[in-house]
Amino acid sequence: MNSIKGFTLIELLITLFLSTILIGGVIKIFSDNKALNLMHSDLNNMQTEALSVNIILTKQLRKAGFFSNTENNYTVQPFNWNKTTSTYNSDSISIIYENLNNEVDCDGNNTPIIENHYYVANNTLYCNNVELLNNVEVLKLLYGVDLNEDNIADRYLSANEAKSLSENDLTKITEVKFSFLVKGNVQFGEPTLKKINLLGVYYKEYEDSYNYRIFSRNILLKNML
Repeated sequence: MNSIKGFTLIELLITLFLSTILIGGVIKIFSDNKALNLMHSDLNNMQTEALSVNIILTKQLRKAGFFSNTENNYTVQPFNWNKTTSTYNSDSISIIYENLNNEVDCDGNNTPIIENHYYVANNTLYCNNVELLNNVEVLKLLYGVDLNEDNIADRYLSANEAKSLSENDLTKITEVKFSFLVKGNVQFGEPTLKKINLLGVYYKEYEDSYNYRIFSRNILLKNML
């Protein structure tokens, strides 16, 4: 009669060891996939929201400086230079144009002259008093100045530098470059050093585990040509 043998202690220990490795591997794969999905979701949210703001700024800049009758009291400046500034921390821009299409500004006001002021405060991009985008580290702008009346930008200046030239009848602003830096919501992996350049100029370094994305665009000011 054949005897039935069970597992020896060594065999049980080996089986337990291999099972532990297998379960640990499955858990790690699950954890890595979950982290990867969170990262992709974070990037997609950043991309979608930032592109919406990019479109808003682009449309606004294309309207900047439009006035149907420059012989009245309306200014022919595309910006309110008293609110359009340039600092190390962040820039701001106040876009103005005549309201011919029954529009409202960002606050919902219907006025003859539309003025929308874009700026960053407490890591949030605002238009007037309305929040447009969270987790914005900085907004940077450069203004292309036409110095010889050929409708082509000859120099790109900060708001502070462009203001005095724009108020001179011999020069005008024909282009605006803008760039804003958005920080993700979720940390991933080990901290890494990230050197940020905006509009071709070094801005800042970050050493953390967050995602950062830069969104930039150059806009021709058609109403200034």
